[in-house]
Amino acid sequence: MSERPRLRSPNGYLVPATVLSFRVGKHIRDSPRVDLYVCARRPGLSRSYLQSVIAEGAVRVNEEVVRASKRVKAGDRIEVLIGRDRDEPLVAEDLPLSVLFEDDHVIAVDKPAGLACQPRHRHEGGRLVNRLVHHLSAKAGAYRAPFVVHRLDQDTTGVVVYAKTAEAVRNLYWQFRRREVEKWYLALVEGVPADGSFVVEAPIGRDPGCRERRMVRPDGKPARTRVEVRERHGTAALVALLLETGRTHQIRVHLAHAGFPVVGDGMYGGRERVLGPGGETLLDRQALHAERIQFVHPATGELTVLRAPVPDDFSRALAVLRAE
Repeated sequence: MSERPRLRSPNGYLVPATVLSFRVGKHIRDSPRVDLYVCARRPGLSRSYLQSVIAEGAVRVNEEVVRASKRVKAGDRIEVLIGRDRDEPLVAEDLPLSVLFEDDHVIAVDKPAGLACQPRHRHEGGRLVNRLVHHLSAKAGAYRAPFVVHRLDQDTTGVVVYAKTAEAVRNLYWQFRRREVEKWYLALVEGVPADGSFVVEAPIGRDPGCRERRMVRPDGKPARTRVEVRERHGTAALVALLLETGRTHQIRVHLAHAGFPVVGDGMYGGRERVLGPGGETLLDRQALHAERIQFVHPATGELTVLRAPVPDDFSRALAVLRAE
């Protein structure tokens, strides 16, 4: 028998896998219970499993958390948060970790360049989460691992938020799902935008010629990025960006599509590196930094704003551009 997905992870590490969405059809009869309706639509989910998921607050009808006894009617929209967990502990690595914020519910860290957030296989190390496992386990005196909320590209720096409890990850995941979380980035771009601010709204999908790349394409997923110009410097500019959706490589794709690729982003048309006055390499990655994230704290209900300082290589590259 195949293992059914679980929302609650015994070792504390959970990757939100998907949200199952249903629209109740107009031909429905007798207003069935939500647990029975979802089980009928998805026979692979047992009723007992679904009831446990509902009890954990992972099922919503028309944006409201419901009980298993909730009756649904034609036109209702049902969303079920399904997660997958790791059955074995992740590798813990005692390596540098810059903690920006931590309490009993949430931890936020400043991710350096060149470090991927998650491992592809549980036995792998060398990822940000492995450092978090060591940090949390050392504090608790027993194995602990974070719950994944979101992630950054390997060469993007800045603030990343993880949850420390199942309750917190559910709350934060729904905030991301409803686009209530504000994520601000800084980027150095090739070219100088004429407008002080503009919006790039273009659907993003896979590039059929390269598995790792994304591109603007008519059949892609809707994507919207707000851009504000902070500084103009000859052939380049410093911009701030607000993600209004969260597609893979969204900022990099949208800026390239607008004619202003990110400095250092060779994949999408930017110069591959920034050189100093003596020819030394100052920056050899995309100049993209997750500067700020804003969300409602899952336990206190308070507005929480977290910032990550601009890294040294970004600052050095900006100084060179200012001197051009």
